[in-house]
Amino acid sequence: MTDTALRQAHRADPVAALAWRLRTDAITHERVAYAATLGHETALQVVEPAKLPRGPRTRTQCGAVLLSPIEAVRWATDLAELAVDRAWTDASDTRPADAIAAARAWADCPCEEHVTRVRVAAHAAWSVNISRSARAAAEAAARAGFAAFATAVPAEATATKKKKKKMAATTAVMWAADAAVKSGAITWDEVFASLAERLV
Repeated sequence: MTDTALRQAHRADPVAALAWRLRTDAITHERVAYAATLGHETALQVVEPAKLPRGPRTRTQCGAVLLSPIEAVRWATDLAELAVDRAWTDASDTRPADAIAAARAWADCPCEEHVTRVRVAAHAAWSVNISRSARAAAEAAARAGFAAFATAVPAEATATKKKKKKMAATTAVMWAADAAVKSGAITWDEVFASLAERLV
């Protein structure tokens, strides 16, 4: 099935499209089951929900582990952007937006130049010191940047080093989600709904 045909089938019958992706190993059962557990309607019609871990941070981190590192960074930047859009009050200070843009640029091209840019931008966003909700929004942006930086693994890295980097990245993603919620701009339910969408 071509990409165009798959998109059309997904719009026409999302349950059949997801079931087809599952049968052809285009998506793992674990991802669909976790999405079902988080309440994704289509996933619930295809598989039985998995057991949900306790606590919102643990749920977020377990879900982030199921994403590829780049998918996890993109998800963290989406959450951070939502928090910044809703809670950031100083339009003249672009540090949080710069960190989000740098993390997105890294996800599009994970080269050494983008690693350096995201590191600098994330540290700049981290240095913001203003009201609690705006500070948490900036922290979400910085954490998204740190997730990108943590994910950057040299091609020659050992399997152990790659595994450690993946865990560092998923932890940074979890803290980005936590900071976005602390900003008061989004809720844990919104975090889980966006994670479920990312998983399927």
